[in-house]
Amino acid sequence: MDMTKTTSFPGLAVALSALVLGACGSDPYVVTSTSTQTASQTGTPSATVTNSGSLSTTTTGAGGPTTTVTSSVTSSNTGTGSPTQTSSQTLTNTGTSISTRTTTVTVTTTATMTASTVLGPFRSVTAGLETACALRSNGTVICWGDNTYGATKPLSGTFESISMGDAFYCGVKTDHALACSAYTAQDTPGPLAPGVKVMPQDGTFVAVSAGYSQACAITAVDGSVVCWGANFGQAPPSGTFTAVSTGSSGSMCGIRTDGTLACWGVSGTLPPPSDTFTSVSVGFGAPCGIRTDATLACWGGEATPPSGTFQSVSTSDDFACAVRTDGTLVCWGDNTSSRATPLSGGNFVSVSTGQYFACALKVDGTIACWGRNTSGEATPPAS
Repeated sequence: MDMTKTTSFPGLAVALSALVLGACGSDPYVVTSTSTQTASQTGTPSATVTNSGSLSTTTTGAGGPTTTVTSSVTSSNTGTGSPTQTSSQTLTNTGTSISTRTTTVTVTTTATMTASTVLGPFRSVTAGLETACALRSNGTVICWGDNTYGATKPLSGTFESISMGDAFYCGVKTDHALACSAYTAQDTPGPLAPGVKVMPQDGTFVAVSAGYSQACAITAVDGSVVCWGANFGQAPPSGTFTAVSTGSSGSMCGIRTDGTLACWGVSGTLPPPSDTFTSVSVGFGAPCGIRTDATLACWGGEATPPSGTFQSVSTSDDFACAVRTDGTLVCWGDNTSSRATPLSGGNFVSVSTGQYFACALKVDGTIACWGRNTSGEATPPAS
């Protein structure tokens, strides 16, 4: 699958030292170079990314006129992170007081490809107890599997992200408001129980995670975490967070802006590792996370993860699955209903584990599931 994304990198100011040649001797002087690069990216989020475009550099300095040089730039980068390309040029300028000056200009630019660049029917998938939901490429939601608590009833509107709990799901809408499916047979919003905190009706949010009978979200205003639903006796910690995961046993973990973990709720998640992380999945009180070096760390029930580097991980009840950086799947733990026997081949972007099944998103935007299929939870829609 190919995609194109154009990114501009204006105004990279670089202070450069020039080598002076000719009649005025070898005294150096400083020139100033302003460079603008326009690059196009083609590729897939989990494959090779190619940057190609033009680099235009204007150099001014003592003893000579302004010179502009435009050159073609192409580089290939592999991975899902921030591809970096470096371009080098040599500028030769002629002036009246200095016969020749030669300046070597090195410009480094970065470009980031995100999951939103996945083209195809779906952008993400999330699995629960016996239900799964997916976010279509147009932002609408579709769900399948068990509908005992109305979990397969799609929420109206368009969404940035969704998260499936045991028997309900929540999402962040495109206007950054929160919405949750019915937790009971009535259309009550969110995972409600008598006397507990309800879902926030106001405010804006950037992420949400649904669990057994509670959910947590990150506010857009200050990055703090708010939780509602069943109260497991511990409020979320203060601070600024970039990710949050709510488990099925009342366990919750979040990633702070410095990459460190904070966990609360049921003590099975405590204490978390002291490393820095890019993602975390709590599951049934046995969390796993991806460190900043892309390796896995698990603590609790699934404490022996496979080696290698990974781009997605999801834990559940006594088993877990992950997507390696080469796009292949790996699962470990209890293999009831073959839930820990993933599909072969590559080209996967992310994975989400349910109770006895799992689903994964492919690079082409389609979904594949495996494991128990009692309620049709392992039979995803085509679109």
